[in-house]
Amino acid sequence: MAIRKGFKPQGGYSKAVLEKLTPEDRAKFDDEGMYLNGAAPDELPDYLKEEYGEVEAPKEEMIPLSQIDALIQQRLDAAMANLPKATPKTDSGTTKTTNVDDIPECRGLEFKDRIYVLMDGSKPVTWEIRNRHKKGNPLQYFNDETKSQHALRYSSNQVSLFVDKQVGDVIVTHIIGKGGMLNVPKENVNLQKLLHIHPDRNKVWRELDPTAEARKEAQSQDLKIDAHILSREISYANLEAIARLMCVGFNDDWTSDIVKKEMYNEIEKNPQKFINLANDDKLVIKGVIRTAVHRGIITFKNYRFLNEKGELILEVDRNKDEYDEFANWADTHEGRKTYKWIETQVL
Repeated sequence: MAIRKGFKPQGGYSKAVLEKLTPEDRAKFDDEGMYLNGAAPDELPDYLKEEYGEVEAPKEEMIPLSQIDALIQQRLDAAMANLPKATPKTDSGTTKTTNVDDIPECRGLEFKDRIYVLMDGSKPVTWEIRNRHKKGNPLQYFNDETKSQHALRYSSNQVSLFVDKQVGDVIVTHIIGKGGMLNVPKENVNLQKLLHIHPDRNKVWRELDPTAEARKEAQSQDLKIDAHILSREISYANLEAIARLMCVGFNDDWTSDIVKKEMYNEIEKNPQKFINLANDDKLVIKGVIRTAVHRGIITFKNYRFLNEKGELILEVDRNKDEYDEFANWADTHEGRKTYKWIETQVL
């Protein structure tokens, strides 16, 4: 852009130019240096151009087009180098971090949002997980690889979980669950590592796996459905025999409807036991023995079956089901005769 001499910024000749114009040219301009018709002059008379010629403004250094791409890339590289490093993510979106304490159990551990619940299924308003080692209430971790033992302490301002590796001021942080649950986001890496090696894990509380819980519930429902279907397929005699074994309050006066209703309730409680009994080839024998005990024909006390006179019939293993033991004994030469006598008393 040229800087013009002899012109006013708003247009028109300067006063110095007007004074140097010939009388003929001066007659064409007013005192403001504009043409009489109001138009602004755009150039000087030839005789004044040498004195009031145009002076070119200094030019900026020009960059060849061939160098522009390289210059832009150089600027981008410098800007990217100053950006904070992003934390690497796994394909599933969970974060993996360095194992500061080199805990073998935490190597490769994925840090994702996790939920912890109490083992007994209770849901108190608040509950707390032990957060530090104390005298009389130890909280320690033993590294089987290094054969070293470390006292544990959870602190929100420390990188390490080990007391012997923590430095400076330590902010001991409480671990409190609410409504029977403790939610730990994937960003809380240290807490997830502590809970992973905590000695109370799977004893006082456990991690809730939504997928595993859903699978377990589906399998439980499938098992109940299978048991209910089987209860409709077996004979009533077998259903009653199972009722004598599963229903604590079984009564000989029960009608078939009551037997069915009570069995449906028992199936809801223990479908696997029902399925096992329904497929047991010694079901009838067990049902007869259970009825004999219920009616007082024989008694079972201190792992021993006794007759009406209190004489020993059979002593069973303390770690085995008494009716399984009696049914197996009834298949022997000695037991078959006793069972036949009991059967005649029951049927």
